[in-house]
Amino acid sequence: FPASLLGPAGIAAMRAVLPDGIRIYAVGGVGADDFASYATAGVYGFGLGSSLFTPGHDAAQIKDAAATCMTAMRRAFNGVG
Repeated sequence: FPASLLGPAGIAAMRAVLPDGIRIYAVGGVGADDFASYATAGVYGFGLGSSLFTPGHDAAQIKDAAATCMTAMRRAFNGVG
């Protein structure tokens, strides 16, 4: 945390020296547009905050943001898109 400071390349470099099977999650400054590159770098999942909620957003906006993130995550981990 925050993953945005390391970026996918930094995470990939860390994975090179960590034992196999260690699960890395990208948390902090990541969003739907970043999921594919972080998944390629070897992350197991994401921790999201501002990608889902911004003060002042209503429930419908939060639902839409969550749907966008879920679609992007599925594509990133299933190699679709």
